[in-house]
Amino acid sequence: MPLLERITKPINKVLQDINRVPLWRQALAAIVASLVVHLLLILLFIAAAALLPDVKMELPAAQTVPPPLEVQIVTSAAEEETITPEELKAAAERPVIDSTGLTKSTEAPKDAIFESDENMKAGSDQPATGILPLPSQDGRNLPFPQFTNQNSQIGSPKLTPAPELPGAMKPTPPAANLTKAPEVKKAEETEPKPEPKPKAPETPELKPDEIAIGEKPKPRSSAPDLAPRPLPETKPDRQELAKLTTPAPRRSQSRAGYQEEQTKTRVDGSISNRGPKGVDAAKTPLGVYLKQVKAQIGSRWYYYLARRRDLYSTGSVRLTFSITKNGEVRDVRVLDNTSNDAFALMCQQCVTEAEILPPPPEAEAIMPNGRLEQDLNFNYVPFQ
Repeated sequence: MPLLERITKPINKVLQDINRVPLWRQALAAIVASLVVHLLLILLFIAAAALLPDVKMELPAAQTVPPPLEVQIVTSAAEEETITPEELKAAAERPVIDSTGLTKSTEAPKDAIFESDENMKAGSDQPATGILPLPSQDGRNLPFPQFTNQNSQIGSPKLTPAPELPGAMKPTPPAANLTKAPEVKKAEETEPKPEPKPKAPETPELKPDEIAIGEKPKPRSSAPDLAPRPLPETKPDRQELAKLTTPAPRRSQSRAGYQEEQTKTRVDGSISNRGPKGVDAAKTPLGVYLKQVKAQIGSRWYYYLARRRDLYSTGSVRLTFSITKNGEVRDVRVLDNTSNDAFALMCQQCVTEAEILPPPPEAEAIMPNGRLEQDLNFNYVPFQ
């Protein structure tokens, strides 16, 4: 204590009593003292920084993560994409293939590529030679694939076709200058002539569903027929002529079912499974229905083709038409025609006259406008 007093007494003598100093002078003195002290600290820091060695610190580069992109899609009612009926049809409909000439299966494949009237599994008796999902085979070069050879039979689509006679050859389209006279002469030479009857029976009245076979229509003429008629014994019997021109019984022909003409064509397929010819197809109501539609149209087409074959030229016609929910055929149009106009009109008539049933409920998925749109090809190719 005596030492501290010795030091502080001289200072207290120099300094005035703070209680006697006004407050504003005290505040001013405190501010000046604070500024002096801070200035000294700054000068001391600068001097220390100049004297200390330089230290370099390498900081790792900061990894900048780009902010996530914010995408906002705003669509108006006018710009919304709509699915067209054609796109809906292509997405819901599988190709339909006819099972004629292919091997049927008791079970449907898991991943069926086609729809058909029968279940089938992929198989081929020849190695794969192309990219088509079909079995490879040899045959004629035609634009449509067919897998067997069979003759056409005109009859009801609801009945099974009659079995073909053994050794029957494929018919060829008759030329325009041929008549029925050579056929009668050939039949007379090959078959024994029946015994002459004492008296030719009178011609019975034909019913609406019966056809007189072998009778030639009389040419129409405005003038009366004044030529002398032949004697009764020289006139051939109507029933005898019918027997000579048509060896098969008429009653069996009327009960025969319809059968489509098939010609085995060349196919370069991609199926490598060795076995009976077939494709991966599932039996569906739509496949059965479309085959019935094709049979209804085809039965009329072969009938009209056989009647006036000389009017039509070689070629094909592609038609498009729509079937309503009630089974009515609408909008029959020709898309392509490489034959003549008479052939195209005949094909249109066959589609219009066909007795088609309403589509199955399964077809509603591909009927966005209430109609089942279908394309059909008619090919008239003469045999070689």
